[in-house]
Amino acid sequence: MVGFSETLAREGAKYNILCNAIAPIAASRMTETVMPPEALEALKPEWVVPLVAVLVHESNDEESGSIFEVGGGHIAKLQWERSKGALLKTDSSLTPSALLRKWNDVNDFSTCEHPSGPANYMELLELASELGPNEQGEEVSFKDKVVVVTGAGAG
Repeated sequence: MVGFSETLAREGAKYNILCNAIAPIAASRMTETVMPPEALEALKPEWVVPLVAVLVHESNDEESGSIFEVGGGHIAKLQWERSKGALLKTDSSLTPSALLRKWNDVNDFSTCEHPSGPANYMELLELASELGPNEQGEEVSFKDKVVVVTGAGAG
């Protein structure tokens, strides 16, 4: 939903369409079985309405492509955070063992960035294309392993 909202915000901008994603936490049939009644009392669905009203109000002419969480009187805008990351050459040297050598970089948030979304990915692709072959690490074996991949773009 976040990706769809971001795409609609970008594509809709030329038609003066604004689109934001809201991640509410509110009392519902789903939450009533996992939350105590006093918590549900503080999470009335109608307390999500003020955020919706502000986002659709005529004074909002630019807040678009954002993600908001709302519940129990707390309303916050979320932003992306990207770890330092690993940049690898996309050739035959891009293997699991090459990625394992840089796995700490993938998970290093000590020098994180705050991009507005995945939009600057072309920059990273260009940088990766200029790299030499990736250093290889310990060979990764899948012997006796089972991997299940779901939601892999199969619709």
